[in-house]
Amino acid sequence: RPETNFTAAAEAPRDALTGPWPKAELDAEGRLEWATTQSPPDPQWAAKLRAQNFDYALLLAPASVEASVWAGQAVIERGGCSQLRARLGRAQEFALADAEAFLDQADANLASAFATALGPASETPTSTQGSCSEARASFDAQLAKCRATPEACPWRPRIYLQGHAYLGAPTMPEDKCTPTRRASLERARQSAVERVLPSLSPRWSERVDRIAALGELDAVLEDGCAARRRRYAPASLAAMQAQLEAIRAAYLREQLGEPARAWTRPRDEGEPTLHVPGLGKQRVYAQVELGPNAPATEIRRRAQSLLDIILSEARCTAPSGELPWLALTVDLRTPAIVDARAVYPESLICEGLGPEG
Repeated sequence: RPETNFTAAAEAPRDALTGPWPKAELDAEGRLEWATTQSPPDPQWAAKLRAQNFDYALLLAPASVEASVWAGQAVIERGGCSQLRARLGRAQEFALADAEAFLDQADANLASAFATALGPASETPTSTQGSCSEARASFDAQLAKCRATPEACPWRPRIYLQGHAYLGAPTMPEDKCTPTRRASLERARQSAVERVLPSLSPRWSERVDRIAALGELDAVLEDGCAARRRRYAPASLAAMQAQLEAIRAAYLREQLGEPARAWTRPRDEGEPTLHVPGLGKQRVYAQVELGPNAPATEIRRRAQSLLDIILSEARCTAPSGELPWLALTVDLRTPAIVDARAVYPESLICEGLGPEG
């Protein structure tokens, strides 16, 4: 309260309490409590501070608690991004529902073009002799399934939304037994991509790339907002908010005109790859690339700037396994301990930042 005077000790003076520093105990529900009744404040110590016109004192000292006991306590977060990520998830769901028809048609066209490129099965029977016979027979059986139901074929090309909008397919591991078959499969995938790419609407391709960019923002929030011991100055929080507002504006911004084309083939030599959670490594055949002024490009750039702020401007960081301190609030007028709780020191004092609200 404004009319209340506080004093604080960075570490509890030896004469503050009449007994030992309170130890941690567990109540019936496994929560920490502190044996403060065994160590009341020293009346003479309290009287000295009262003479200086203080009403309360805050004492801090390392908490007497076992690491295993502390690790078993519920985690309490201050701040965080759970609500923001929930809103972001809903925005992605609505946007994907809006783009569903485009994605489904593109998927169907890729499956059809892939099946056409595969062509009919060879009438030459698979040899049952030699060490590679089993591997060849297994590969041929998988190809037969792909010809029968190309939409369910795990090897065919698909559109992936993973930070960018990509067109890719699973990488093919080296296999000395089926190199000719694998080369034929790869030619069919390349042919399907070449056939379908020109038919993909640039306007809808730009939209799904924008949706994919939101996924990159979500990854930044998941990593950057993980519970860690750290604090931020008001200016840093304002800078983070500014990046989020800019991302929102970029996502809602109308694309000026119809892009002449949206998809580009990889410029790097070799076979660029992409890791898709749950599906593994995918070979990239094309991706949406609309230049530095495209909304999706700005979203990705702003997301990276947001992560840079989160990581570089954190203050008073500390190891996650470090034990807390015990904070005792003493009413000097009684005198009595009126509050005892485990805290991390940076929540009270941190490089010029006041106590957390």
